[in-house]
Amino acid sequence: MAGHQLSGREAAERLGVLGIDRESARRALLAGVAGPGRRTRSAILYDEDAVEELAQSRLARVDQLFMDELPVACRSGMVVARSSPRRPDPGPGRTWKGVDLAAPREEQLDAARMWFRMSPWTRVLVRHRAQSRGFVPFVLTVSGFVALGADVIGVDVDDSRGAALRLNEPSEWFETWRGRRFTTGTGSTWQWWNPDVDPPATRIAG
Repeated sequence: MAGHQLSGREAAERLGVLGIDRESARRALLAGVAGPGRRTRSAILYDEDAVEELAQSRLARVDQLFMDELPVACRSGMVVARSSPRRPDPGPGRTWKGVDLAAPREEQLDAARMWFRMSPWTRVLVRHRAQSRGFVPFVLTVSGFVALGADVIGVDVDDSRGAALRLNEPSEWFETWRGRRFTTGTGSTWQWWNPDVDPPATRIAG
């Protein structure tokens, strides 16, 4: 028997205890951070138990991920990007972009990996780190919730669209990030974050 269902508004209000506004909570729910929503004729409904578990999660509530918790693979630099719920993208290479955690994994990675406006210097940096160390950690967030992780193994470039990351499934480093929140602020949709150089500049919840 199915558990109690919450409307999108009710679910967003429950997530307010995490200190996020209703619109940010709505975007996170649409992306699937509390499990897939059930669409009806007039609304999207969410499982109350899943929403409440997220709202009460210790990992989603704590203000700071201390440096001694960060995996070694992340300490010398990683790519952190922010996105939004799934939306159509009729361009070549994929049919949608954004975050949909209920979608097949291969589609999720295709939606996450492109396109980014990166300077030539940054592309060279990411390529060099990927080649010399095997991969660069990549984290994708929606409304501050960590939605997806991957290993960057290369960078492709389209002159008109920007950079597309070549992604593999994440290795062990991502276990530390599951269920956490990472606040990237405003501005560019991605950043190169080097915690050894600039640990306090980006707040990590968890």
